[in-house]
Amino acid sequence: MGIHARISELEKQLDAVVVLQEEEGHFEPQYNECKGYYDRECLDDKLVVDKPAVTEPDIEKRIKARTELINLKHSLWSFQYLARERVEEILNRRKSSDEIELDLAFISINYHALNLKANKVVQEEVAHYSDKRRDACRNLGYDTAMLEPDEERVVIIPEVTEPDIEERVKAKRRLEEIYHTTKYVIAKRKIEGVLGYAPGEKQEDERR
Repeated sequence: MGIHARISELEKQLDAVVVLQEEEGHFEPQYNECKGYYDRECLDDKLVVDKPAVTEPDIEKRIKARTELINLKHSLWSFQYLARERVEEILNRRKSSDEIELDLAFISINYHALNLKANKVVQEEVAHYSDKRRDACRNLGYDTAMLEPDEERVVIIPEVTEPDIEERVKAKRRLEEIYHTTKYVIAKRKIEGVLGYAPGEKQEDERR
């Protein structure tokens, strides 16, 4: 695939959407006036939309495309200035308010998702560096002055961790808050995938 074709493909992905509801409609016959009178041969069906399509920005796909465009920009040769200018123009386009809000929401979701697995250190690691080759030569009576260092990290006491329950509970509560406050369906789906349940449904089960 040529460089300009690749740029065009990534440009399309910057407008990627998730379809929440497919468009529904029907065709109605429209009679166009032909030769001064209505003629059946001039039948032209017109699409009437009963339910418009409902979409939201596909943030994950757009972020991936934007990242690839940035990497592509930095990998272009100096003589490929036309391609570079085109990429810069694409990257400088303003994002919609929906995309900006979803972008921030996904950053927050990903951050708290990591904290769902937070651990705390209960025992610090104890280690030191040992130059085994130098030590072996020294024990054999050889001169080690000309030897290159060959240090190896030796762990005496390994690090011990345990789940940070407090941090994990905070992360879960924050994700549930985002779920109830966001208006975006794909953000809710993302949170459901992270938590493994829909917060509203869980609360209803607990009340029962």
